[in-house]
Amino acid sequence: IKRFMRRSGCDGLIITPPLSESATLMAQLVDQAWPVVRISGDNADFPIPQIRYNDRTAALTLTNNLLQLGHTRLAFIGGPHDAGPTRRRLSGITDALTLKGLDLPEDYIRYGDFTFASGAHLGAELLAATHAPSAIICANDEMAAGVYHSAAARGISIPRDLSVTGFDDSPVATHLWPSLTSVRQPVKEMTSLAVELLIGEQVHHAGRVQQFEALVVERESTAPPSAS
Repeated sequence: IKRFMRRSGCDGLIITPPLSESATLMAQLVDQAWPVVRISGDNADFPIPQIRYNDRTAALTLTNNLLQLGHTRLAFIGGPHDAGPTRRRLSGITDALTLKGLDLPEDYIRYGDFTFASGAHLGAELLAATHAPSAIICANDEMAAGVYHSAAARGISIPRDLSVTGFDDSPVATHLWPSLTSVRQPVKEMTSLAVELLIGEQVHHAGRVQQFEALVVERESTAPPSAS
């Protein structure tokens, strides 16, 4: 990134995940004193404007919706264990379960890499368990699509036998059948604000954090658990 900035003559940077999750990179950019805006990330101590959305609260809302449908056996497929989105979304799920006096067993938690293949592999593991979950919350839509694949291979109907949710509300969510309940991130609003901060020369407001709320978009991939 430093070589790119020196060679390109760019006036500023917008850093997005996964790079924006790196404290090492943020420290390097602060040392360079370049105009930088950071999208997402956990550590807000750097003097770099930060724009993020509340995916922890979104995950809590998503989980509450499943609990209201009657699900108690919920599983989670995240990205890498140490990835910020994985940790925040898992925290939102456990928050919702704790408030209802429930927990999330360790064997119902899986860590992938945000790809279709990892969703299919980990979904197969969860669905092969003796007490399989009745709902699987995935940390993105690609992994949710992988769960669809594993469910179909086992003759498991979505949402009759299994509810599935995703994150990002990407085109995948509406291309799947049945269409996928997912969390819509305010991407356009966040990136527009990032550009405004850069061109408005407001990037030197140390520690400034702008937070947006995400929206749970309910579709046809969730339903009350089957009687079995």
